[in-house]
Amino acid sequence: MQQADVSKDPQERQQKWRAMKSIQLSRIRRVLSLGAALLLLTFGGISCSHTWPDANDLDVRDTGPAMDGFQLTIRAEKTQVPSGDPIWVQAALQNLSNKTAYVHIDKSTERDFFLVVQDEQHKLVSFTKYMDFMAPHPPDAAGDYPFELQKNRVLYFRVKANQLYEMTAPGQYLLTLKYKNYVRVNQEGPARLDYVVSNTVAVEVLPSKAVDLWTPTPIAPSPKPSKKPTRRHRTLR
Repeated sequence: MQQADVSKDPQERQQKWRAMKSIQLSRIRRVLSLGAALLLLTFGGISCSHTWPDANDLDVRDTGPAMDGFQLTIRAEKTQVPSGDPIWVQAALQNLSNKTAYVHIDKSTERDFFLVVQDEQHKLVSFTKYMDFMAPHPPDAAGDYPFELQKNRVLYFRVKANQLYEMTAPGQYLLTLKYKNYVRVNQEGPARLDYVVSNTVAVEVLPSKAVDLWTPTPIAPSPKPSKKPTRRHRTLR
């Protein structure tokens, strides 16, 4: 009795093997693409967050103006943060247009999002060493995975502000987020760069309450050993 695989034509078996390999490779590519997107969102100053309510529950009084079919809203998770603690800002980008938008969220160079931080005198705050290094080293465009933001949908994410900007000095800081949007007036004309501006939130950085580890701690002198008289043993003769 011959087996089923042996009785088949070798060319047919080879085609079947190639089809199975193609299915396996497509599944592997799908998993790798999802993993790369998660890595882009995990490490750095921006990450995904789904802790916000639906778009209908957003307070329109605390949001930026609707511009070119988008609306951007931010809020600080904590309005008072000790110096050195992470300063997280939650953001929501709503697509008000009738077409799907592809949004690139890249933490290091902020491909589509630009964070603006000012001090109490409305002066721009300098970059951190992390941002100084990452800004001139943009990632490969082939490794950037955009998010498909459909019409009337909202994209939520978080920005770690003090990882990108120097915010260790105590005081009040003003934060605003901008979204880079390329507007095309007509189908054949060039695209015009425009910014969707969010509302501005204030964060107060308090003096750090951390204990100075380099302050020497006084050590109490060790007690002197007590001198007890020693017994003299008699020698038997």
